[in-house]
Amino acid sequence: MNRSYLLLITIVASLGGLLFGYDTGVINGTQFYFSKFFDLDAAMKGWVVGSALVGCFFGAIFAGPISKKIGRRNSLIIAAILFTVSAWGSGLPSFLPQSVPLLVFFRIIGGLGIGMASMNAPT
Repeated sequence: MNRSYLLLITIVASLGGLLFGYDTGVINGTQFYFSKFFDLDAAMKGWVVGSALVGCFFGAIFAGPISKKIGRRNSLIIAAILFTVSAWGSGLPSFLPQSVPLLVFFRIIGGLGIGMASMNAPT
């Protein structure tokens, strides 16, 4: 294994811990805009913001058994795929009318990825 490959793996793996803080922080800056765009009340706005934490909860619970079965590397790959799907999917509601449940769904998917990465990435 050469040195640059090892450095790349180390950087990618250490970014797993960054995902949680990034995702919970980035939604803060968008609250004003998505609540105006979707005309949300406070309860629904809270659900959109907190839905990622629901996914984190379940992602962290299932991360151990999944990584035990398929390995930490493969679980981190799955977590990255879930987070990518969430990022792309969270943009879809801006093109579809009345699609707040779709936004919540994709935020939960992202939370699953974050929970898995938080448990499997070295910190």
